[in-house]
Amino acid sequence: MRITIKQLFLISLTLLILETGLFATYNYLDIQDSAHKQSTSLLISLFQLRLSLLFSANKNPVNFSSELVSLQDQTQNFSELDVSTSTQLLSDVRVIPADQIMPSTVLNQDLEAELLKGKPIKIATYFNGPKQWVIFTARYTPYKNWRTPLILLSTNLTLLLILWIGFLLYYRYTLPKEVMNSIIGHSGVQRRRDLVINNLQQKIQSYFDEKNLMIYALAHDIKTPLTEAILRLELLDNEKESASIRENLDSINNIVTSSLEYAKEPDQVKKVEVDVVSLIENIADRYQHDGFEVHFSSELEHFEMQIELELFKRMIINILENSKKYASSCDIRITHPKRKLLCIICQDDGPGVPDKFLHLLSIPYFRADQSRSSKTGGSGLGLAIVKKIAEIHHGIVQFANLPGGGFEVKIEINVSK
Repeated sequence: MRITIKQLFLISLTLLILETGLFATYNYLDIQDSAHKQSTSLLISLFQLRLSLLFSANKNPVNFSSELVSLQDQTQNFSELDVSTSTQLLSDVRVIPADQIMPSTVLNQDLEAELLKGKPIKIATYFNGPKQWVIFTARYTPYKNWRTPLILLSTNLTLLLILWIGFLLYYRYTLPKEVMNSIIGHSGVQRRRDLVINNLQQKIQSYFDEKNLMIYALAHDIKTPLTEAILRLELLDNEKESASIRENLDSINNIVTSSLEYAKEPDQVKKVEVDVVSLIENIADRYQHDGFEVHFSSELEHFEMQIELELFKRMIINILENSKKYASSCDIRITHPKRKLLCIICQDDGPGVPDKFLHLLSIPYFRADQSRSSKTGGSGLGLAIVKKIAEIHHGIVQFANLPGGGFEVKIEINVSK
């Protein structure tokens, strides 16, 4: 499979975006983890300041003021922490009583969540000695985690474009035109032309394979009756033998005729307008002999349509011949379920076909019972010809076994085409 330069560019761009996405995810998770650690560390420092002031107030109340001033001096160098005093309780602070050493777990989680959102937190404790509130403040500025991936993506995309532009400019003027067309790809017109050529090649190859198969099978089927006819000619004594030889030669002629009809191309078909109801009824009447009964019925009295007369006759005859080989009677009827649809249905009382072989019946030279002789089972082209002629008339063929026993051939023809 050839990969064009456009596809390579899209692949590289996709990989670039994927790499940036993975880096952004890693960067986001790393920043979230770092922010959690820093906010936890900041809260610990804040509580340590409060704890040291509580210890000083309990152990040495005289030096409480000097300890408070010392803590305030220490926090002046840190923008994240601050210690202040107030004679009144402010409205935006969390109160922790002096007899409570550490805050509750729920309060600790709430304080950390507010820090991660970029909000300053304040906790206040009232000291009875100096009669004042001491307010401990902590601030944390979250890192803008989208900046680094965006800068990385912009930088990588710029480098990618520069490299690809340089590559195209260099090879555009150094490689032959044929090589560049192979790398970059043909134009839309050339691609459509290639598609048409490929379709034609596949169609020709399909016809070629089908003709080879037909010739091989035709020679194989002719060989046995022809050999028998030659042997009988050598022993010819009376008219009975002559009639037998003629029967074998007729078998050969039927095989050749069926093969030639199957090989006929659709563009060789010339259609005329015919009343198909009368045509099928006449063919059915001719098969009322030799113990084989044909029952004909139709929802329509007349139906004119364009058909290739001889091929259409052959399609109906092949269906009836197939029924005659394995059944004692058959029903053939014409229905018109839709305005643009004509159905021809033939149902016989024969043994049917194993279900696993139903989809193979339209394959040329296929016989459901391989043990049958060519005299009993035919050439294997009968139902394949039915399918081919139906397709020439814009129809489809369906084969099915009847629930109570018997075999059905159903042809649906689109009469609007």
